[in-house]
Amino acid sequence: MLQCSLKEYLGFTDSRLTEVADAVFSTFDDDKNHLIDALECLASLAIMSGMTIEQKIRYIFGIYDFDESGVLSVDETILALRSTISGLCKLCGLDPPLESEIEVIALMAFQQSAGQEDEAAIDAVTFTVFCQKTPEVTSWIQYCGAVHEVDVSTPIFTDSDAVHVLAREKQVRG
Repeated sequence: MLQCSLKEYLGFTDSRLTEVADAVFSTFDDDKNHLIDALECLASLAIMSGMTIEQKIRYIFGIYDFDESGVLSVDETILALRSTISGLCKLCGLDPPLESEIEVIALMAFQQSAGQEDEAAIDAVTFTVFCQKTPEVTSWIQYCGAVHEVDVSTPIFTDSDAVHVLAREKQVRG
C-alpha cells in the first residue's frame, strides 16, 4: 500500500522507487549488516519532512513514548535525542556528537521542569518547548530540517545520495 502511494505521489516507476529506497536504507545501514534502527529512521526523516517544527517534535515525542503514558522518562528522552541526531548525522554525512553530550542536553529538559509533580518524566508540551528553545536542539532541526528548501544543484550534504535524491524528487514534484 505504501509503495503504491509513494509511486503515485512521486510519479516513480517500480525501479526508481526501489533505487531510492535502497539508497535511503543504505544510508541508515552504516555498519552494513542489512539492519536499520526503525525509530532512528522515522525520527530523522520526520525532521527532514515538510512538517512544522512543532509537528516534528510532537511526532518524535509520540514514537518514543513507548508506554503511551503521555510523558517521556529520562531514558526515553535520551534515546529520542540520541537516535534522532544519529539518524540526521547519517543522512547529512556528519560525525555524531558524543553520547555523553546528548545525555547532558536531554537531562537539561528535566532540570528545567524541576518542581513539577513528576520530575522523572516530561510531558509533550514541556518536551516541545524544550526542543524549540534549546539551541543545541534547534540547530539540528534547522540545519537538517531544511532539506526541502535545498537547491539540489549545490550539494550541501557530503555522503548522502539519498538526501539529494529525495530533495530532487520533491523539488521536481513541487
